[in-house]
Amino acid sequence: MGDDGGARLADVAHFATKWYVESGGLVRGSYSGRRLRAAVGVQRRSEGEKDIQCEVRAAREQGDMLELHGHRLGQKGVEALAAELRADQTIRKLVLCDTTLGPGGAGPIAEMLLQNECITDLTLQLNGLGDRGACAIAHGLAAGSTCNLRSLALEEEGIGEAGITAIAAALSPRGARGPALALLEKLSLRGNPVSTPGAGALARALHLNTTLERLDLSSCSLSGLGAARLAEALPHNCTLLELRLVRNGISVVGAIALASGLLHNEGL
Repeated sequence: MGDDGGARLADVAHFATKWYVESGGLVRGSYSGRRLRAAVGVQRRSEGEKDIQCEVRAAREQGDMLELHGHRLGQKGVEALAAELRADQTIRKLVLCDTTLGPGGAGPIAEMLLQNECITDLTLQLNGLGDRGACAIAHGLAAGSTCNLRSLALEEEGIGEAGITAIAAALSPRGARGPALALLEKLSLRGNPVSTPGAGALARALHLNTTLERLDLSSCSLSGLGAARLAEALPHNCTLLELRLVRNGISVVGAIALASGLLHNEGL
């Protein structure tokens, strides 16, 4: 790289407006210091407890968002992260992308969210959660009275029917109790295969839910029949303002069902 190249990179790392590729498009974002290193994740390495503490403390100094991209957290790493965030009063947005979280790392994150009153925005992407991880998050949150999350993104996590159904249940009332995700306003399941039964579970949740405003099911391999299941809930839901279904290849039958549902929906 040379001295000149190193100096230029240092200038960029100090404060840069960076264009980076996301889902085939260019997205603009500002990064500084450690946030740029964490976001780019150029050199994947295992994170120890001291490394996690440094990341969290640096994020506290810079604002209210912690982003870890490309870090190898592992079970010990995610447990250290959860312990560090459990009583944190600064971080409001947590982004974990390609951190080898795995199904086993979902439980500590859910337990942390029940004790943390500050985090309102959680994004998990490309961590290999699968059904087991999604169920651990949903069931973990259901174990408490309520959760403060307003925005939840579980994107490209390999979540199938069981996981989608568990997340849908967390959006639904639990008898006399409210939903586990009672305050959630935005949910993204982009890039996870949503089967027809999974779409039916989401439809039942939408039928009863009164807080969710935005639902992203882009690139979810949603079939025409699955779209029809979702359409059945639209006349009964008054709070949903945005429903994203791009890149699903929905059939004509599904599109007609959605159009019919939209005619009787007051929000969309």
